Parts: sequence; structure tokens; C-alpha cells
Amino acid sequence: MARTREFDIDAALEKALVQFWEKGYESTSTQDLLEAIGIHKGSLYNTFGDKRSLYLKALEHYLDRVRNQVLDCFSSKPSPKSCLTEWVEATANRCCKKEGQKGCFAVNATVELASSDDDVRKVMREHFKKMEGLVSDLIQRGIDLGEFGASKNPQDSARFVVSFISGLYVRAKAQRFAKVEVEGLVDSLLAILVKKKD
Repeated sequence: MARTREFDIDAALEKALVQFWEKGYESTSTQDLLEAIGIHKGSLYNTFGDKRSLYLKALEHYLDRVRNQVLDCFSSKPSPKSCLTEWVEATANRCCKKEGQKGCFAVNATVELASSDDDVRKVMREHFKKMEGLVSDLIQRGIDLGEFGASKNPQDSARFVVSFISGLYVRAKAQRFAKVEVEGLVDSLLAILVKKKD
């Protein structure tokens, strides 16, 4: 009879995620992960495989959660403009705080590994594609309701917004934004989307 697993998979992924997020992939050792999760090496390998496999599972776990949170935000109000404003402001405000200096785990993974790891590059490429799809759908709804400029291309605008968010997280790792700077950035972004064709 197979032994019952003695730890929760999602909880273990969360703990691994914290380690990878704080230290990065290269600087996180297998021993760091064993201590953080509270399991033996055999359990780690039997459940997740090696360190790299655990990293990819933790990354996918994080990305699923992010997309679900964005979906919840985008369906929370009837106004697409209000939904987008809430999401961008919440993200920007995190970049004003100490937590913003650790960046976004997805962006960190892209910067650290996407250029050298085919699997990470594939995962992140798919994630950004899905994120752009969510934002594009929201912008199209906003165009249909007259909240965004009718001349805007939803796909191009979505790519711009997702790149804007990623850029905020990269900048925040080096320099915490002041509240007034964040407000100016958010206003500028929304002004570009809302501007009507002359």
C-alpha cells in the first residue's frame, strides 16, 4: 500500500515560492527548500522532482493565481475603465511599499531565467499572452461602452498595459516609487487609453 503524503502540495508550493522569490532561482539551494517546506529530500524528489522542476511548478502555481486575481478584478465592476484603474493603481501602490522592492515573481523569473531556460521562456511567453488577452478583452468592452478611445487597437493597448505593469515592477526593485509619482504614471496611462481620436 502506498504511503499517504504527509504534507499539503499547495502549501509546499507556497513555501517554495517564498524562497525562490526572496533569493532567486540560482541563490536558492535545495537545503533552503527542504527547510522552508519542512520535508526530507526523498519527499521533495518523489513529489516534485529536482529543484528546477519545483521552481517551474511554483512559477505555474503563482501565475495561475495572478491570472485568477486579475479576472476577479476585471469582473468586479460594470465599468471596464474602473476595473483597469483599480488593477493598475493596486499594482502601482505596491511599488510604493517595501514589498515592491522584491518585484513580481513572474517578472523576476523572466529577467533571471527566460533568456537561458527554454521552459521558463515558454511558460512566461504563454503567461504574458494570456494576460494580454484578459486586458485586451477588457479594453474592447471599454471601447464598446465608449470609455476608451474607439481608435485604439485593443491588442496593442493590452500589450502596452502589460509592459507598463512589468516595467513598474522592474523599476521598483531598484527604487521605491513615491506616491505622487505613481499617481502621475497611472493618470498618464489612463489618459492614453481614454483619449478619443481627433
